[in-house]
Amino acid sequence: MTAGRTVPDLLRGGLALERDGVAILREAIAHCAKVGDYTTRHKLEDMITDTEEHIDWFETRLRTIEQTGLEHFLIEHLKHGGA
Repeated sequence: MTAGRTVPDLLRGGLALERDGVAILREAIAHCAKVGDYTTRHKLEDMITDTEEHIDWFETRLRTIEQTGLEHFLIEHLKHGGA
């Protein structure tokens, strides 16, 4: 993956990485269930929850940019210390 040239590109790149991570975690969870490793499966399920929260974070920012425009998004982002 290469770095994006714009903020939306960076956000889309991060979103793609998180989505790929969920797919990998789902495969690992299925494997753990198949082999009876429920301790690891539980930890991976916790990781999926965190990753899905990250996906929501990226999607929310991309929707905000789409609805308000990049300039407004950046101004608000800077006002609130980058949160």
